[in-house]
Amino acid sequence: MLNMLGLLSTFINLVATGIMLIGFIKAIVGYLKFEFSQTSMMENQLTLQMIRCQLGSYLLFGLELMIVADIIDTMMERSIEELIYLASIIVIRTLMGYFLGKEIHELAEMQPEKT
Repeated sequence: MLNMLGLLSTFINLVATGIMLIGFIKAIVGYLKFEFSQTSMMENQLTLQMIRCQLGSYLLFGLELMIVADIIDTMMERSIEELIYLASIIVIRTLMGYFLGKEIHELAEMQPEKT
């Protein structure tokens, strides 16, 4: 049973890393297109905000999945050190997720409505 949980945790971490990597690649490709485009300054700023918002969404989702994997890891090793480690990781990742989500929301509000 513990071996299955370990494999599940590893799989979730790999999926989370893959999701963040896909977001990173999409952001780099979008940024390179943006950098070499011939658009106005206002369009450039909006495009850059969209790229940041998209990257932030991928990072946020990946971090949330990593929290799940950390919880599974702690279920397997129930030592006080592991619980303290889990609590600190969850606090850090939750704070990162909160502020990242807040920034994504602000960026989304700044974008004009598409008709």
